[in-house]
Amino acid sequence: MPSWIEVCRRNVPDSGIEIVPQGDRTIPELAYNCCETLKQILLPESLRIIEKEAFMNCSSLCEIEIPKRVESIGDHAFSGCTSLKRVVLPDSLREIGAGAFHGCSALEEIVIPPKVEKILSSTFAWCSSLERVVLPAKLSFLGQQAFSNCSRLRAINIAGNNAIRIDTGAFKGCAALADPNGFVVINEVLYDYNGRDESPAIPAGVREIDNRAFWCNKEIRHVSAPEGLERIGDDAFLSCTSLESVSLPASLKEIGVSSFDHCRKLKSTGRLRGDIRIGRGAFHDCEGLADQAGFVIRGDVLYSYHGQEKTVRIPAGIKTISSDAFSHNDLIETIVIPEGVEELCNGAFYKMGNVKAVSFPSTLRTIGPYVFTECGALRSLVLPEGVETVYGAFSLCRNLQRVTLPGSLRFLADGAFLDRRSILFCVPKGSYAEECVRRYGCRVEYSE
Repeated sequence: MPSWIEVCRRNVPDSGIEIVPQGDRTIPELAYNCCETLKQILLPESLRIIEKEAFMNCSSLCEIEIPKRVESIGDHAFSGCTSLKRVVLPDSLREIGAGAFHGCSALEEIVIPPKVEKILSSTFAWCSSLERVVLPAKLSFLGQQAFSNCSRLRAINIAGNNAIRIDTGAFKGCAALADPNGFVVINEVLYDYNGRDESPAIPAGVREIDNRAFWCNKEIRHVSAPEGLERIGDDAFLSCTSLESVSLPASLKEIGVSSFDHCRKLKSTGRLRGDIRIGRGAFHDCEGLADQAGFVIRGDVLYSYHGQEKTVRIPAGIKTISSDAFSHNDLIETIVIPEGVEELCNGAFYKMGNVKAVSFPSTLRTIGPYVFTECGALRSLVLPEGVETVYGAFSLCRNLQRVTLPGSLRFLADGAFLDRRSILFCVPKGSYAEECVRRYGCRVEYSE
């Protein structure tokens, strides 16, 4: 077999047709990468592997027949082959790498061989001429954006496999797969919406709305979801800036992370059951959902604050303060967190330049990453007994001078106090907290 250097230096004949010698078992990584004169390549029956990026950006390559013993095609092997119209894959093939045919904009049809069990991320993304795909019965997984932006894709046969796991955005931008109302629904999952209706009614039978299904849709104003819907995915309605209301059914069990984040005009979601799992930031920056005091609360989670008070007393009944709930608020000077709150999530009070005092409850157990990062006006903190876990919560609080840590502390992240050498730590003698701050060479005094 030729060496990698020999293959890379091989000059393609003027005809644009390359013949790989019989006996070669591998087309090496980058072998013909960006070879714009290559129009056709004849591969030997001895071939077993096509390595990653082997034919990447061969923009004149029109067709290729993979020999019947090839088992693996590497990541991005044919990515950017914009003239590639015909590909024949052998039954011996077991693996197709991520992005293997990404951007093959002339490819019209693909039949995936029976031994392939996974199609990885972006494998056929932006194949804008692709109209028909046949998937094998053994297929168990479609990766993120596997067929995204295949705008002409009209038929996809999943061989009746309802157990297949389909990841985020696998069919995003596949407008030709949509029903007459613009919904792309496969196996009871809504993957995309391409309609123009300001008040779309999600079809009956949809069990799940995929991550980012309506992401950044600026036209929808009112959405009704059918009974039977159980899950709304992460970022599903993120930045739908015209959305005013969404009617959610009693069957709903889960609302994902940041599902309605930045839907500032959203005023109504209907009544949500108390046992629904709601992800962090699901209703962040939904100013239209705020109560008279400016709080956006769903269940026992506080998602954001839109009031104008300098002293903020968070309402009773809250267990979790969600990610970025108060971040970048320079008006607030004092925060009173009520009894019952157990967790402060990522960045909840991030970069609040004027907050000087924070009162913590005895019920608090976890303070997440970046919760008070860059709160430059904080000078002292008292973390109450009961707090068990502190992540990198107080980094870049450059004026922090005194911190009281509890005996209940079981984990203190290395980056919890990046400016720790200038801080006096008050800790119980012999505690885990003392062990941590002494390890960092900090100043210590004992609490009573």
